[in-house]
Amino acid sequence: MRDDLPLPPVWWRLWTERVNLFLLLLLLPASTSCSDLPDYFDKLLGLSMDPHPVLFYATNTNNNNITITDYTPSPPPPRPLPPAVEAAAAAANSSSPSGLKLVEVSGMDDRLPETMRPLHYTIRVHPFIHGNETMNGLVEMELEVVRTTANITFHVSQMIIVEDDIKLEAGEGDPGGTVPRITHLLGDLEKNIVSAQLEGKVEAGRRLRLTVSYVAFISGQEGGFFALNYTDEGVERKMLASLHQPWDARKAFPCLDEPHLKATFDLHVARTINMTAVSNMPLSHTIPLIGEPGWVVDTFQRTPLMSTYNLMLVVSSLHHVNFTTDTGLPIRIWARGEKINQTSFLQRVTLGLLTFLEDYTDLPFSLPKLDLVAVPADSSVAFEGWGLIQFYTDRKMMMEAEGDTQYLRNSLTILTAHELAHQWFGNLVTPHWWSEVWLSEGFATYFHHVASINELPQVEWVTEGPQTLLHMILKQDSHPHTLPLEIPITQTNSMRDIFDNIGYHKGAAIIRMLNHVLTPHTFRNGLRQYLKAHQYGSVSQRDLWQSLNEAGHREGTLSPHLDLSTIMNTWTRKAGYPVIKVVKIPRSNSATVYQERFTVNLHKKSNDRHNHKWWIPLTFTSQGSPDFNNTRVWLWMRDTDSHMRVHPLPKNQWVIFNVQQTGYYRVNYDLHNWRLLTQQLLINHTVIHVANRAQLLDDALQLALAGQLDYRVALDVTSYLAREEENLPWKSGTKGLEHIESLLKKTPASGPLKKYLLALMVPLLSNLKFDTPKEITEIHTKHIKAVKLACRLGHEDCIHLAISLYSQWMQNRESIEGVALELREVVYCTAITHGGSAEWNFAWSEYFRSNDKQYKHLLLRVMGCARDIDQEEEGTSVEASVGGQLRDQGVVAEQEGQEEGQHKERQQEEGQEKGKQQHRLAWNLLTKEWDRVASMLGEDEEAMEMLVMSATESFSTHQEVDELVQFLEAHRDVPGVVKGSELALHRATQTLDWRERYYGVVREWLQERGY
Repeated sequence: MRDDLPLPPVWWRLWTERVNLFLLLLLLPASTSCSDLPDYFDKLLGLSMDPHPVLFYATNTNNNNITITDYTPSPPPPRPLPPAVEAAAAAANSSSPSGLKLVEVSGMDDRLPETMRPLHYTIRVHPFIHGNETMNGLVEMELEVVRTTANITFHVSQMIIVEDDIKLEAGEGDPGGTVPRITHLLGDLEKNIVSAQLEGKVEAGRRLRLTVSYVAFISGQEGGFFALNYTDEGVERKMLASLHQPWDARKAFPCLDEPHLKATFDLHVARTINMTAVSNMPLSHTIPLIGEPGWVVDTFQRTPLMSTYNLMLVVSSLHHVNFTTDTGLPIRIWARGEKINQTSFLQRVTLGLLTFLEDYTDLPFSLPKLDLVAVPADSSVAFEGWGLIQFYTDRKMMMEAEGDTQYLRNSLTILTAHELAHQWFGNLVTPHWWSEVWLSEGFATYFHHVASINELPQVEWVTEGPQTLLHMILKQDSHPHTLPLEIPITQTNSMRDIFDNIGYHKGAAIIRMLNHVLTPHTFRNGLRQYLKAHQYGSVSQRDLWQSLNEAGHREGTLSPHLDLSTIMNTWTRKAGYPVIKVVKIPRSNSATVYQERFTVNLHKKSNDRHNHKWWIPLTFTSQGSPDFNNTRVWLWMRDTDSHMRVHPLPKNQWVIFNVQQTGYYRVNYDLHNWRLLTQQLLINHTVIHVANRAQLLDDALQLALAGQLDYRVALDVTSYLAREEENLPWKSGTKGLEHIESLLKKTPASGPLKKYLLALMVPLLSNLKFDTPKEITEIHTKHIKAVKLACRLGHEDCIHLAISLYSQWMQNRESIEGVALELREVVYCTAITHGGSAEWNFAWSEYFRSNDKQYKHLLLRVMGCARDIDQEEEGTSVEASVGGQLRDQGVVAEQEGQEEGQHKERQQEEGQEKGKQQHRLAWNLLTKEWDRVASMLGEDEEAMEMLVMSATESFSTHQEVDELVQFLEAHRDVPGVVKGSELALHRATQTLDWRERYYGVVREWLQERGY
């Protein structure tokens, strides 16, 4: 701790001499020798702490037998102690007659025992933001005994517990009786669990108060309360922010850190008078910190019942603006002083979205105020803190209503809508456990679409969002090893897997399907019933099904003999989704509908023996009387039906099932129906709803990829795109066609396919303006997939624009902010493909400059776009291109001439079409400079994985597969390389398999059409 930082008195004074010395010992690396101590203490006291501190737990601070145990980072929660742990406890108890002692154990359950529930937390924290970035804390947990027990178990992570300050006493409202003494502590450090063992049992109904003093770390954290640096109006500043989901509240204070264990919170925060503290609730009062000039203590109003992960705290020198809703709710937006005047659009959007959500749910915002904080970090995430939403970047929040691009306004609207929706779905009503996090994230995603469409009804990019993301998640969910929405969580380290696209986007797609099954009016009424019945509580999905089921039966939109729980469990508890095949019976008005799980595994046999059948809501329309507005269920296909006969259907007319693609499934047809649909698209495609045109394209190309539809049929469907002007079908079509184009790279069919694709795009491209490098026009954003494809195909105007935009970006990093994120990737990729070493090196330097993981991953992908290097070019070796950058990063390259010679020698040995060998620049970087690149990436295994995947994106030959295998075998000890290489090998071998099966068919189809 720095000498110029005053120490708080009495209840804050955890930082005693013994703890101070103890902390230094705790931070000491195990390998440190006595001779290293002076340098180590100089480093620590100089505040140059490791940004990823080792975690520790301290024991026995008042005697000479000090035990220091590594406290390794890990995720959450336990239940009754297993026999091995009880035995360890008994041994510890008999050997420790005085003083608390920690016994390290393993084998505790992943969940807390169901013996206690928290009622209230009183938390006092003193963060040393400008000091050594630690935080003194004291927590009082008011607990109710639910079942008779002899232990109190709670969570702790990345902090020091002062064991002799742990105190157990009767709590408020306790019926009376002796409170047993704590004899010792058990710690399952891998699971962040500490269990205080009692000398006797406490009976159900007792109320206890457990007080724990601790010191937490706020530097180098990715969760809990964490400090960060920023610059405002040229001044370097520091602040404290928070992020607790899913299991990081235990880094901020000892607690029972499971989402269903809700309690109320009183928060007291010490701060300097030149900073401001903001939390979930309004400030109650501020008092001076007696004896400490320049310090005060803020006390916030008591929270309602809420989960531990929702406790929020920001301590900063940020500025704010005030405004209120029509109902009088005070709202503040916090940002750097230099950006605070750029919040007018966010103010307007927040008011509109809040009004919509309050009206839809029929529940007013549940807290007395709302703060939105633009944390000046470099991240792509935000967090839905109850009453205090944090955006972990201010780049996306700060804009004027008329002064920025429509893309930025759209993105901010959707992001804000998502976090505001969480105020009801996740905060007010919380999933009981992380296995059903889709009840929070799925609803927030669904409502960020619905609320944004209400706010920006004329913006196609917003209105098309639900179906665009539906196609994305259908593709991802077709993997044979995808996970279901609901996953039993038994290991705490698997919890982060729940926060993926399945929970967000599949969850939203299932909710969208339910909205159409029940009708929007009934669905809304059922949802209102669900929220009101469970507000301030926790839920499982059966609670949702019950409310919606009752609304459906009450309003007659769900047949009385149907049960939503039975229906919807097939969608949440089974992996993947179905494809139905509609086969019309000749000379009849009926058809047979089959269902099976849809997977894309290029015809490899699966070992999956599960019964994959669903309750499928069938909807359809037909050529004779096309009605695309009726999305009510026509017929249910049960999870016991592998096939069923349906009628009546019109004879000799096309039919389309899954009207407006409201159901979460794909549809295949007999060949005759596909031909009738293709003819209709070519004659007058507008007869078919735009959503179903997009569906036909997406389904046809994915069915062909999975081997369930002839590629000739699928490609025939795409031929109508030359007449298509709407964006949504172009998004669907180009996504599938881009994939075929990538599969045909370096084959004779690649050129003919590009000609076909450009011919399809001629009418569309003629309407796009590529002559304005300073700004992407709205039409570019509207047809973003087509623009991406045009650049990939070598459209000259598109390439010129991408290079111009990239050049501006190199000169001014802010200039790229106005380009849509999805289009930004193609700008980077196109400029790197058609540029030189300067463009590649700039992306490489940007990777190391940024802390935004999503942005870094984008850069890794586009660095794989570096153009192939021709052996005849002078000075185009890997070292010539990136050597300067490597030297800038402290890496000395080998002599360029020697390596260029090796490069040419390999070209002569391997040989390729036209006598040339081409290697991607990024792949050369990996294979030749791996040790140096690895040293720069450090321990970022995810970055290594991404770099391998990016560098091998176009691998499609046996020679390249062999190179990849050699690289994998040489780096088997690097997890990121292993994972990335295995995924890349899977992709490359899938490409080879696809070519063996389909290359001839596609080539022949192109030749028949003159390409």
